[in-house]
Amino acid sequence: MSRRNKILWSLLFLAVIVVTAGVGIYLVSESVRRPENIFPMWIDALEPEGGFASGVNLTLTGIDYDQPPRSKYDGPQDVLHIRAVLPEAVGHGLDKFVDYFYDGKWYTVWYNQVGESLHHYSSGENDIQVWVPAGLFKLPGQYRIYLDALGYCEYDNLMPLDT
Repeated sequence: MSRRNKILWSLLFLAVIVVTAGVGIYLVSESVRRPENIFPMWIDALEPEGGFASGVNLTLTGIDYDQPPRSKYDGPQDVLHIRAVLPEAVGHGLDKFVDYFYDGKWYTVWYNQVGESLHHYSSGENDIQVWVPAGLFKLPGQYRIYLDALGYCEYDNLMPLDT
């Protein structure tokens, strides 16, 4: 085999290695960006137990991003501010979850159930704070936040955080 043929075969071998590595890197990066690999959890949407209070209006009024942990067991958190307008006083537990709409279906991406504690909100306007893991809303798309017995607060994230 001539020197020229050895060089051509070496270059061809190198090209195959580079292309294979490039395809592999691309596939891994695409897999990491899939929603089910980004959120803290990915399950079919949870069904709330019991009904919702009637006439409740929930509106997301703001998000405070990257707040310091509340305890040594928590990581950084985002705080959701939800305005709840209630026609009458409502008792509720502490069940909360966040769903994400993907490919025509809702998926629960975060869930927090804290004991059996019962709270009451008075009629009128209430400001509810929900602490969630920081970066939960980093993907664009439709989200809905469930608050125990009060119902859903929907949120369309049009300007996602950098991933």
